[in-house]
Amino acid sequence: MKEKARGSFASNIGFVLAAAGSAVGLGNLWRFPYLAAKDGGGLFLLIYILASLTFGFALMTTEIAIGRKTRTTPLQAYSRLDGRFRFLGVLATAVPVLIFPYYCVIGGWVTKYASLIDRFGIKRSSATVAAFALSVVIGLVVCLGYNVLYADIRLPNGTVGQLLDVLDYLTNNLMLPVVALLTCVLIGWLCGPGVVLDEVRSSLGGKKFRREKLYSVMIRFVAPVLLVVILLQAFNFFSFLE
Repeated sequence: MKEKARGSFASNIGFVLAAAGSAVGLGNLWRFPYLAAKDGGGLFLLIYILASLTFGFALMTTEIAIGRKTRTTPLQAYSRLDGRFRFLGVLATAVPVLIFPYYCVIGGWVTKYASLIDRFGIKRSSATVAAFALSVVIGLVVCLGYNVLYADIRLPNGTVGQLLDVLDYLTNNLMLPVVALLTCVLIGWLCGPGVVLDEVRSSLGGKKFRREKLYSVMIRFVAPVLLVVILLQAFNFFSFLE
């Protein structure tokens, strides 16, 4: 069966603006300032920059290359590289589905429905309605978590929060690091960094990618170690250091 042609960016600036628009969102306006104030100010910024230059660089390069190579949604992309990692596509797709409702409570989010269209052949209108209905239901439950369903819930990282905090913890502290860590395993050790590097060279018109060695070290060693540390912190593993 012949695959449908997929659209692409007409210029580099179009991609850069789209990527910036998806990355610089409510998290930077709402979450980042209070986390910086709560977790040490200048030290937090230093660690943030360090993280961006290490596994941030490695994973951003990896995810862009996987998307270019497979030309499909996260739900199917990982399975095309290795059938054993089909579940990782499901997990990666579930993250924005869970993020969307509680971000509606804060200020809104963008509906992610393309995966439903590609994977299950659902019409665009039906996928939009389904995603909207799910977001409304979960969003209402989160809202009620501040009145009739109010409860102080102790999380594994030692903090206490409400339903919104539970979803935030589930997506940002558990699901996203797990997706990132397994992506490092898939690309760094199973498929090999060459899968990504070949795609990067292709995007550069055959020119050499000057950070090839750095990328290989980051995706195979540095990023996995840092992500394991983040997951351990999610379970308050380092509480003895306080």
